Amino acid sequence: MKKILALVILIYSVPAYCEVSVEDYCFASVGEKSVRFELRTYFDDSVKWSGAFVKYEKSKELIPVVLESVKEDVTEEGRPAELTRKWLEISGGAVTGEYEMTSQGANIESMSYKGYKNKKTFDFQFDANSQRTNSMGCNW
Repeated sequence: MKKILALVILIYSVPAYCEVSVEDYCFASVGEKSVRFELRTYFDDSVKWSGAFVKYEKSKELIPVVLESVKEDVTEEGRPAELTRKWLEISGGAVTGEYEMTSQGANIESMSYKGYKNKKTFDFQFDANSQRTNSMGCNW
């Protein structure tokens, strides 16, 4: 009985320490060919954990990405800092590319993808017209 009580207390106390926040971004390519993808990030500042994935519009596959770096620049006092975040794309157990997003406050200034195999860089813009939902992500 004591073991069951201890287990119940543990189960109910764990969520109190989890503070996972989810951010969902929808992007569309810049240029002639329309390519859209969703970047969903997960953060828990209390334990310094993060995770993320990318999902392209015409694919069912989730591509894991790992946050490599966050660069913070204070551009003007009293304004939000400009953040440049870089995620590494993982496919088949190897790093195959990188996504880099620059934002200031709620404004996404730029997003790019660089493939390591072909060395090409693709630019994207935040898709403010997509309807995002917590359960479904980007709805194009």
